[in-house]
Amino acid sequence: MKVGRNDPCPCGSGQKYKKCCMEKDKEIALQSANCEDDIDEWEPEDEPVYDGWNNNNLNVYDEDDFTSERIRELPELSDEESDLVDDWWAEYKTLNDTVKEREHLIAFMDRYPHLVDHLELYHEVLFELDADHFKSDNYEIFVELMLRIRKEFLFTYKKTRGYYDKNLIYWYVLQGRLDEMDPFFDCFREDNRYDDHLDDLIQFFHAIDRADILLTSLTGNRDIEHVSFIIICNILQRYIEKPVTDELVQSLLDEFVSKSVIYKNYDTDSIKESLLNYMRPLMPWDTELPKKRSEASEYYSAISLNFAYFLYKNTDLSFCSATYISKFIENYYKRIVNDENKRPVDVFCLDKENILNHTLNYYDMVYWGYDMRCFIELSALYYYCAYLKICGNISEEQKNELQEMITNFYEETYKVSKEMGPEMLLFKQFPLWKMKTQTSTASLV
Repeated sequence: MKVGRNDPCPCGSGQKYKKCCMEKDKEIALQSANCEDDIDEWEPEDEPVYDGWNNNNLNVYDEDDFTSERIRELPELSDEESDLVDDWWAEYKTLNDTVKEREHLIAFMDRYPHLVDHLELYHEVLFELDADHFKSDNYEIFVELMLRIRKEFLFTYKKTRGYYDKNLIYWYVLQGRLDEMDPFFDCFREDNRYDDHLDDLIQFFHAIDRADILLTSLTGNRDIEHVSFIIICNILQRYIEKPVTDELVQSLLDEFVSKSVIYKNYDTDSIKESLLNYMRPLMPWDTELPKKRSEASEYYSAISLNFAYFLYKNTDLSFCSATYISKFIENYYKRIVNDENKRPVDVFCLDKENILNHTLNYYDMVYWGYDMRCFIELSALYYYCAYLKICGNISEEQKNELQEMITNFYEETYKVSKEMGPEMLLFKQFPLWKMKTQTSTASLV
């Protein structure tokens, strides 16, 4: 059974789960991943191997960090005012109904607006109302409440601004109200304190193939690295189907410089290699995995780029989002390479145990659902099976079996995660992207 963050802790302490064993359970889950399919140990590297690929940030909420500016101190309350706040809480704790809780809050907002910030709603109340309204299919009502709090009680709203602005963006996008969401990007344009929530938005917009929204909405007061990634991909798209010559590579590098997106790791050789990997013919990959971790990582990086081009040509994904989504495959393998002491038996690692250990367990948020990345990665793996079949590394029967297994995983994970929040409305369909209506790709899935 999944336990909600606001449910009583299973250990029996009487506290809410989030205030008791939640963080300990997260650590246990992240340390439990292992791989059965191992053979020879990795050969020693000449240099230390980077071990920073596990970027599943399960950050603990810290109210003091969720501000974009220094928040004013609240004035001291009189005894009478303190009694009003205490009385509100005393009655709130007797309520066990979402509608009554919301009406109880709105009545206080109407009658004692100067005391609302003293309720410290950002600790539990707003999180619980958020979850309860979504579960009861009344999220639009909660959105209206949050818009009022955002306008009238900025002290309270700013305590969790990144979280709620992110959810409002999800909601407006999935309701087709794109013209209403731009104000909610302000905090992400202005302050890096919200970058964990920004990462979620980046995942989301690539999943819906709207990198263009990210490009326009994130251009603002500070440099955001992902804006450069989108610009780079938009430039690359014009070069990938041309003959890879020294002149073409230099022209590409010059264009990067002109757009101010050049980085130290972009040089003639690396750009040429990337272009060649994108355009590699769809032919079998070597099934003998290199003996060093770094070489194995390079091997999987090459597959990822070629898979990105496959997605771009055969699904409805743009080149930018296809490249971004392909990174899920690369990082899937890098988790395997970096987490294990020995090399995998099967170079493609698409058996049940590996997907369980290095996707589902990796993104399991313990007791209340799965990280959004899990659903994106499962869709990527689904199409990756089609890619390997076209390359000739697996048979049609193997592809069908793997896709059926991945679909089952998707259905199971969605079942326990569908009430997590408005972003889950995106994942009702599987896979996330559709194949282009071309005769040549009709048999891929």
